[in-house]
Amino acid sequence: MIGRVHGVRRMRRIFTRRSTFVPVLAVALAGLAVAPAQAARAPTKSEKKAITQSFLEGRDVETTVRKIRVSTVNPRFASVSYSIAIEDPIVSRAGLPGAARGGSEYSAPTPAIEKKAKGKKWKTVPKAPKEVKKDLKLKSPKSNIQVSGERSAFLSRRASCSGGDGGAGIYDPGSDTYLSIQFNGNSWSGPGWYGAYAVRSVAAIYGSQGQVLLYESGRSNDAFAASGRIYADYGWGLIFTDMSPPPPENRPDSVQVNGEWVCG
Repeated sequence: MIGRVHGVRRMRRIFTRRSTFVPVLAVALAGLAVAPAQAARAPTKSEKKAITQSFLEGRDVETTVRKIRVSTVNPRFASVSYSIAIEDPIVSRAGLPGAARGGSEYSAPTPAIEKKAKGKKWKTVPKAPKEVKKDLKLKSPKSNIQVSGERSAFLSRRASCSGGDGGAGIYDPGSDTYLSIQFNGNSWSGPGWYGAYAVRSVAAIYGSQGQVLLYESGRSNDAFAASGRIYADYGWGLIFTDMSPPPPENRPDSVQVNGEWVCG
């Protein structure tokens, strides 16, 4: 009897230990099942070299690559954070968030997106899948453009951009102001600074929901004389220019347009 009782007690102890272990193991496995996906990673040495070379190719402005992240959701996509050299002191005086202290460079408001093509070649693309954007933490801030003079407006919406030619458009319904930036013909040659002319690289303001031209860049007496400067990049840009009503009106530099647009 004593041996049997001892055996029963021993079995109970074993059962208790096992029954305690099983729920703990189940909880641990459940925790593994809901663990979040791995975040974007740093590039390998070869990836960094290939992405940097691809991104800097064809850029007419001095550019410094600051950070590269490769998506773990889809490793064919990567983000590039960078800054550009500032050629005009008006950029640093404008009070925009991307202007660095000292006024020598300007940080891009949103990273560029690189996609790996066939082989080892990467290329800049205007967009990425939703899950990749989330993985790379790609967020587009709002635009920040001030229109002053005869017409007053603040353009804060994200711009509608054409993608591969630098063009952009922003509409503010409150003031019924539509700002258009266009690169006509072969005037777009990649990211860089352009003159604000009445032809080629043109900035204009429209009213009546974008139907009526009110002001345009350039000089009325010379179509190839710039009234300011435009910087256009993939996904964003800067504009600092005067505008005048189209002929036959004669009110030069009636409006000033200064700020940063961000595509979205």
